[in-house]
Amino acid sequence: MSRSRHTDPEQIIARKRQARRGHRPGPRVVFRKPYPGDVDAVSKGLFRKLLRSIPPHYLFGLREIEFLPRSNSVGEPFAQYWENERRIVCYSLPRVWTWESLNENWCDGMRNWGAQVSEMLDGIEIRWRNERDLGIWFFDVIFCHELGHHFVHQYRRKRRPSHRMCELHNELLADLHRDRLMRFGS
Repeated sequence: MSRSRHTDPEQIIARKRQARRGHRPGPRVVFRKPYPGDVDAVSKGLFRKLLRSIPPHYLFGLREIEFLPRSNSVGEPFAQYWENERRIVCYSLPRVWTWESLNENWCDGMRNWGAQVSEMLDGIEIRWRNERDLGIWFFDVIFCHELGHHFVHQYRRKRRPSHRMCELHNELLADLHRDRLMRFGS
């Protein structure tokens, strides 16, 4: 196969583009005041530390990461990737919240990250021991998933899809990249 920009790995593409532009890739990070009673999903210090563990080709082209107060119920959504703006928006969270129901895999996953998951009369209560456990869970599970959406969008021309991917395929790809990022040590 001939060498072209369509056959280069993402790391090479990012390195070539940043050399042309003369800067290291890196998004602007903005923290806004969280919703009353909430905390930022990840503290500033922890987020900056964890962000350094992300390979640069995953961050390349991402313009901004913004932490905002939530405007809906907890987890509707936790975070979003805004494709047209190349921006990830993360929403504030309380240390304790209740859901009517929760998938058993999510319950087990949250327990593995240090959450106490209890069944109550009005639903399932999620209680985080401390903000650090909440922050690490949020970064690894939620933020890296949204970063996976960015990665797929950033390098989509390399794959030349004949049609837009269906939503399920998009989510599965984002989860694949989240798992890869977790192996990098984030």
